[in-house]
Amino acid sequence: MNDPIQMFLNLIQMQPCILSVCFALFIGYVLKLTPSYPNARIPVASIGASVVSYLILCVPPQNAHDSTLNLIRYLLATLIIGCMVGMFAWMFHAQLLKRIEEKLPFIGDKLKNNNTPPQ
Repeated sequence: MNDPIQMFLNLIQMQPCILSVCFALFIGYVLKLTPSYPNARIPVASIGASVVSYLILCVPPQNAHDSTLNLIRYLLATLIIGCMVGMFAWMFHAQLLKRIEEKLPFIGDKLKNNNTPPQ
């Protein structure tokens, strides 16, 4: 289990929802550590990253390519679910992870004032 390749293969085999939540949180923290990116736009970027990652990770069913209507239904359903997964990731961060960050000084101090524009 300590093998990095095996850990990567286990990560790939996870459900698309879990991977999309992890990717949205990862993008959010990367943007939070980027001083030039405004805080107010991070939730939108995280939700957008979740939608795109969910679209990429989901495999369409066999009948999705039979007709244009089936493909449109699949894409619309995937977009809606990806948006809901992104909203869940954002709410998970806002309600739980942010409170954990505040209690841990070595994490909270790095993230607190990092988003001020350079002068």
